Amino acid sequence: IEVKIADAQGTHPLKLRAASPDGDEAPWFSQSVFVEAGRAQIKLPIAHNEQPGRWTVTVTDLYTGASAASSFTVK
Repeated sequence: IEVKIADAQGTHPLKLRAASPDGDEAPWFSQSVFVEAGRAQIKLPIAHNEQPGRWTVTVTDLYTGASAASSFTVK
């Protein structure tokens, strides 16, 4: 997952959460990360037996409270 924060200065702490296709939060994907200079690449390891369907990832900036979501599909 690539995260970009427009006009970011310094380090921003982010909280990443993922929800399964049935809407339940997957705590094994939750993590805190720090973004330097407005950009970060975050690895989200997907198991071979992960629940198929559309997953949603939400990233929240812990300084501003702003969040964004995106989705991906596990086949």
